Amino acid sequence: MIKNERQYKITKSHLDKFKKTLLNLEKNDTTPLIKLERNAIQSQITCLKREIDEYDDLKSGMIPVFELNSIDQLPNTLIKTRISLGLNQKKLGE
Repeated sequence: MIKNERQYKITKSHLDKFKKTLLNLEKNDTTPLIKLERNAIQSQITCLKREIDEYDDLKSGMIPVFELNSIDQLPNTLIKTRISLGLNQKKLGE
């Protein structure tokens, strides 16, 4: 879960690097090892995209209400609420 703008930028940077790596691997032979590596990288790309999309949706206010089903979910729910309200950690503290 992306918790702030710094993590968002880092995640986007990692996503770009994984995409470039995947493009380079697609040029190589299709040996079983290369196929496994491509699948692993594609899986990582999918996860990073999901996190970026979630953060973008939170920032835009597209996810306005959060359900809390257990106390274990409280930290992530607070973070998501803070992001959706457009508050950084400093503003929330104030």
